[in-house]
Amino acid sequence: MNYKDIYNRNPDTDRVIIDVALDDYFDFYHEWDKAKYNIRDVNPDLVNFLDACVRQIPSKESLEVRLHIEKGPTDSKNETKVRESFYHYYSMEIDEVKKNLRNIYKVAAISIAVSLLMLIFVYFAEGDMKEGLLSYTVINGFEIGGWVFMWEAFYGIGFERIGKKKKKNELKRLLSADISFVYTKE
Repeated sequence: MNYKDIYNRNPDTDRVIIDVALDDYFDFYHEWDKAKYNIRDVNPDLVNFLDACVRQIPSKESLEVRLHIEKGPTDSKNETKVRESFYHYYSMEIDEVKKNLRNIYKVAAISIAVSLLMLIFVYFAEGDMKEGLLSYTVINGFEIGGWVFMWEAFYGIGFERIGKKKKKNELKRLLSADISFVYTKE
């Protein structure tokens, strides 16, 4: 099924609309977050829903999150709070992904350094060690360890980084999404 069959498009902005039905403004927030200040955490079920939607919609498309409020009157103060919480949440998520990316690079650099040290040790120690089971075990252990650490570095940079960068791009798309409100009159 094509995403165009599932999602509407805003004719004014040409953004793909992700429709979210809420009973009231408080459904937007995490039920355990009873903070008195303006910026509250976003409902995890809503976050999972938005993540799934973003993965379905091609990255070339701009997004609009349209919140359908079933109960209650229009309230610009609550709309502002919802927008602030939304942008704060996704900004924090992007910062977390950036931190994870930096950690991947740091672990890769350490793994390469350890790998090179182990392989250099093998190169120089191989000819100097006496024959025997212990020497054989030490040399092969360091050689295997060196290649394992090297693989760990390449795996992190080659595979883990790709997944984190993709997640960061998805979060940026949500962060740049328009937030609109529709009110259902009962």
